[in-house]
Amino acid sequence: MLKEQLVVLAIDRKNLLDTFEIAIKRLEACIDSTRHYSDWNQRKQSRDNIDSIQFQDLESNKQYLEVHLFNVGSQLRDKENPSFLVEELEEEFKRWISSTGINVNNCSPEIVKLIGLTHDFLTAQADEYARKLSLDAQERNKRMSNEQLKHALNFSFGNVNNYFNQVRKEEKELGNKNYSEITIQNKFNGDAEQGGKDLELILSEYKKRGSYGQVMDHS
Repeated sequence: MLKEQLVVLAIDRKNLLDTFEIAIKRLEACIDSTRHYSDWNQRKQSRDNIDSIQFQDLESNKQYLEVHLFNVGSQLRDKENPSFLVEELEEEFKRWISSTGINVNNCSPEIVKLIGLTHDFLTAQADEYARKLSLDAQERNKRMSNEQLKHALNFSFGNVNNYFNQVRKEEKELGNKNYSEITIQNKFNGDAEQGGKDLELILSEYKKRGSYGQVMDHS
């Protein structure tokens, strides 16, 4: 394991954790859109805006969640990202579950699916679904008018440009430091052990319903 850890730069670890945090913010936006929890403003962990795009409807928020999870999954599939980083993200996810107070007894079927999908991407079990997302995105682009496509490309370029400006700044600050040379605080303050128990029960319910893609195709 030590040899595996030595190849991970601090900037790679930080970028992965930051990408994961953005995905969790969009997951929280999805849960907010379900209107399932009357006290969601108190339960949710993110207090700032996700980005310049804000939606009220669940379907639009889900599309953006899928994009962010795809980014997390892509980084995790990188051969230079070893297994201990997956474990670190899983622990953060368990803490988030605990912090929000979500459990199998207060979780709607839609939220079960959203949490299951997120876990699938974290544990590299969503490759088939990721391919489906890519094909769906290509089909949506084909149906866009020239004006819609231009707007989408301009927005994407702006976001990508802002992202790489931030990455370049962090690369300059962190240089070639090893992953263990920086301290990154936990994103969430929940109990990972309790969150793990709650997550296991939620995932058991998720598996009964089939994969996220299958459920969505028939819902």
